[in-house]
Order: sequence, then structure tokens, then C-alpha cells
Amino acid sequence: MLCDGIAGKYITMEDMRKAFVECVSHTPKMLANLGNQNVNDKLVAAMQYNQLSRSNSEIFAATDKFKLDRFIHDHLLMGGYTLTDYMVNSMMLTATYNHYRLILDPKTNKKRFFSKTDAINEFTKLGYTTKEAIKLWKKADTTLWDAYSCIDGEFVLKEEYKGIVTEKLENRVAGRLRDRTAMYNGIIPITEKAKLQQNVFGSFVTLMRNFYINTYWDRFKTGGDYVT
Repeated sequence: MLCDGIAGKYITMEDMRKAFVECVSHTPKMLANLGNQNVNDKLVAAMQYNQLSRSNSEIFAATDKFKLDRFIHDHLLMGGYTLTDYMVNSMMLTATYNHYRLILDPKTNKKRFFSKTDAINEFTKLGYTTKEAIKLWKKADTTLWDAYSCIDGEFVLKEEYKGIVTEKLENRVAGRLRDRTAMYNGIIPITEKAKLQQNVFGSFVTLMRNFYINTYWDRFKTGGDYVT
């Protein structure tokens, strides 16, 4: 994730700084929710909304196991994903949502959420320099994270943003989050895994949680991102 922040392709170091502060402030509530099926915290609800964690009802569903077995299954192995990798996944989520900023689109004269790359691509077409496009993006105060609230444990889009945040944008963000967090946790994204499993060597490799494969793929493959 630090490499992503430095590269600035998906998130920036400023996004990471904001995400760290946000995640630390939510940690006490997250811990308090571990035994409670009614999650009432924005960050935890956002992780579940984007399928980055299991709900608490799923975590505590293994009632047919002994207590020790349930503890090992849910908290020490990959079944305990929401605990062991909480900071990594929640920081990436918050950083990504903060990376999309509300800017007036000159082409439509309506506001929409731009990533830094979006801003550069769109505004340079209109005669802005890259530096000017980035400056415009950085000056935007409202982020995609601000467009949501937590109501009764649900991650809900605020009324005033319903005409701005599209299903396409939500799917784009969710897809990117799943792919990037999978990479951080040493898992080949499902969109790429099928290609590797078509031969014996690739099938063997996908059994391992190999960080170098993901890193190599992301660094050298052509055609852009996993999701567009």
C-alpha cells in the first residue's frame, strides 16, 4: 500500500495520512462491535458494503464448533481476515474514498467525483497542464467518503449526492478495492486467477499466497488497471 501511495496511481500519501487518522479514530468502535451483530460504525459498515470483511453475524455463525475451534477458525487463520488485516483493508478503503474528489466538470457544467488520474486525463484535454489539473484536484474539499453516512449500521449514500454518485462509480471503487486488498494480502484477483489456472504451473502457483506474482503483474502487464 505504501508503494501505491508513493506512486500515486490509485491513492496518494496524503490520502494515506487521512486514512490512518480516520481508521485509528474508528478502531475502538470496531473492537466494541466484535460481539455485536448490529454494526453501527461507518468504517466497519463501509468494509462490509464493499465486501472487504464479513459481517459480525457471519463471524459468529460457527456455533457448531467448540469455543477454541471457533476462536482459531475466526481469529487466527484466514477466517479471521477482518481482525488480522483490519488496518490494511480499512486504510485502503478510506484512502480510496478520499482519493475521489468532487470537482465541477467543465464539459457538463455539473459536479462529479474525479480520481487524480481522471482529473489529469479530463482537464489536460481541455488545455490545462498536468500541474494545473493536479492543483485543481487537490483544492477540492469534498471527497467520496463525505458522500456517505452510517445509518442503523448501513453504509448509506447521502441524499444530496444521489444524483452524483453513479452505480458505475460505486462498482469501479468496489472492484479496485477488492483487487488492491487482495494483492496486499497475497491473493491473485479473481479476474486474473482464471488465466493462470489454465495450465499446470499456473494452477500450482495460485495455491500460494505469493506477493511477487501480484507485484510483477501490476508493474509490467499492459492494458491498464484490473478494473476501469
